[in-house]
Amino acid sequence: MSVNYTKELLSSIFILAFFTKAYAYIILMFSQKYSNPISVTIISSTEPVVTLMLAILIPAAFGAKESLNIFSLLGALAIALGAVVAGSSFIKAKKNDNKP
Repeated sequence: MSVNYTKELLSSIFILAFFTKAYAYIILMFSQKYSNPISVTIISSTEPVVTLMLAILIPAAFGAKESLNIFSLLGALAIALGAVVAGSSFIKAKKNDNKP
């Protein structure tokens, strides 16, 4: 399948890329100084999971769809579990319990 790159298509891609990615990263960089490192890491690390879910929910413009297979699901679950572990404070609580 070939794509006819017209001025309208390229301008739409540029505008979409700017407002969805660049704007989000600019806001994330400015908001990092008001947040703790763990929160920023969790937000950044869960981006692929959100992208996968949106790719499944929003069909592509040319009719192709993203399929959810077992490897994608396991990867998304591993990322989400890592974010939960990084965001929880049970390791700090366990260390504080061992102190006299």
